[in-house]
Amino acid sequence: MKLKSNLSLGLVAVACALTAQVALAQKAGDNFVYGGMAFSKTSSSLGPVSDSQAAFSPFTTGTTATIENFSTAIISAVHMYTDNFGVELTLGIPPKLKADITAPSVAPLGLVSTPMNSAITQTALFPSVVGMYMFKTPGEKIRPYVGFGVNYTTYSSISPNTSFNTVAAFAGNGVSLSSSWNPVYKFGAIYNIDDRWSINAGLAYVPLSTNVTLQANSAITPHNLPNTATAKLTINPTDFTLKVGYKF
Repeated sequence: MKLKSNLSLGLVAVACALTAQVALAQKAGDNFVYGGMAFSKTSSSLGPVSDSQAAFSPFTTGTTATIENFSTAIISAVHMYTDNFGVELTLGIPPKLKADITAPSVAPLGLVSTPMNSAITQTALFPSVVGMYMFKTPGEKIRPYVGFGVNYTTYSSISPNTSFNTVAAFAGNGVSLSSSWNPVYKFGAIYNIDDRWSINAGLAYVPLSTNVTLQANSAITPHNLPNTATAKLTINPTDFTLKVGYKF
């Protein structure tokens, strides 16, 4: 009987210790650092193309473009202002975005309407700040959350693949993409392993678009005319994130 009593007391003590540890997770004043991966599925499209030279319209009307899905490593920091509200700053290794383009046939150049995979590549940097509301209490093992914030996206290392004749003609003198502020909608859940370590799985949607400007190479364009083509490129990524965090 004494052995059983001691064993029971021991189990109760362990359970109380584990409960106390979990109770410390995501409370007011806590700071977390997370590291993991983001997998982005795009829902992209290209709006109507506008040309500075009216003579180019027949060659660009009907052009389509999509951004391939991508992934990158990310790191984020979270500060809890209350037991239920925190703010998360997220940065990632800038991924390379690949634009697949299909342009109409251009008879004078001997071009046919075929998909041009990775016709233009660019590196994107999109840090975000998101306010997060966590449901339940700091003592719960699993804490669902919802979040809303803002993202700022910039582009660099933009490279047109001039091995495609169409790209060489209509973007041979350079490509630029505009920076933009975008809302971020997020939800997910945190699983608390103990009072220090946790796993964060989330889903975020960013209605993201950019204005694309293409500078033609007049040496090989129809009529040897210079041309500036502009269009709105919608990317709209849905990000699936999985991160491991540590509380300091």
